[in-house]
Amino acid sequence: MSQVLFRLSVQRLLERKGAARRAEIFREAGCDVSPIEHPISLGPKSVNSRAAREALQRWAPEAVILHGTRIVGKRTLRCVDVPWINIHAGVTPTYRGVHGGWWALAEQRPEAFGATVHLVDEGIDTGGILRQPRVMPSPEDHFGTYPTLQFCVALEALLELLEEGPPFVASPAVEPEHKLRYHPTLGQYVRSRWMFGVR
Repeated sequence: MSQVLFRLSVQRLLERKGAARRAEIFREAGCDVSPIEHPISLGPKSVNSRAAREALQRWAPEAVILHGTRIVGKRTLRCVDVPWINIHAGVTPTYRGVHGGWWALAEQRPEAFGATVHLVDEGIDTGGILRQPRVMPSPEDHFGTYPTLQFCVALEALLELLEEGPPFVASPAVEPEHKLRYHPTLGQYVRSRWMFGVR
């Protein structure tokens, strides 16, 4: 229940408050966030639908890139024999799940604030690590802007990876394995902000 309270109150407030800073982060990273003039839409609402699998088979991609999607099921992962690559806002395997950057700061590990570009397997953020860029948030950053910082460094790493081309070889993890991370509770957020200044 406390996670729901956090998401409905603090998270929404910080996301609204962070709009200008997110735009600045995108500008500094050279990301064009204007709407795509003629977007290609899969149509199906689920990446795990039959329609999505059929579309992937029709398109015959060289790789499938994911960001912010639900868990991809076995049937979908196996429908095209290409690398599936995910952009994750956290340094895996320690910061699997959600809000990895915030958790790293809340645990007093700013050196682990970053992102992971990884191969997709049947687990949650458990695939082989391809790149793990780090970034240092500025004093004006907070819960509502951390994911944008992480996305921009991950995107840069992904583009470098794609320019190099396959085969995409995973590196061994340097971070320890940890349980899956979830949204912080209201109490966890307030405590981290009060004790460590983690916004």
